[in-house]
Amino acid sequence: MPTKFVGIMYSARFKGEIMHKFLISFGIILSLSACQPVLKQNMSPLETVWDESGVQVMVTKALHAEELFTISLSLTQEGSAIAGKLVSQSMDMGVVPLVFSTKDQRNFHAQSIVGSCSLQQMVWRLELRWLENGQSRFITLPLMVRQ
Repeated sequence: MPTKFVGIMYSARFKGEIMHKFLISFGIILSLSACQPVLKQNMSPLETVWDESGVQVMVTKALHAEELFTISLSLTQEGSAIAGKLVSQSMDMGVVPLVFSTKDQRNFHAQSIVGSCSLQQMVWRLELRWLENGQSRFITLPLMVRQ
């Protein structure tokens, strides 16, 4: 009879340990899932930073580091193969590639975010390339981003 009693005690203890481990694991997973960074979207209107030769480039007004912003390219002629990137100028923060989406062959939009550094104002170089009527086009513009 003592062996049966020990078996029941062992079984209950084993189930309790499993439940304890499950609750700890569940708590860790739940707390880690809440650790997603919150991206602030800059809801400022767009301002034109370039408007010449049938090309208009607009960006979110008052750019801030670590806030999502929009870059818009509008063409008077149909364009394709849009490529873009942001290159750090006043600091060593590398290159941020841009991925453009489109509703038609004349209007292209990308969203991006840049990191923050010790400078209050950072200068980034916006580089855009595309094909228009079979010809390669290129624009480089400075963008000021505030801390």
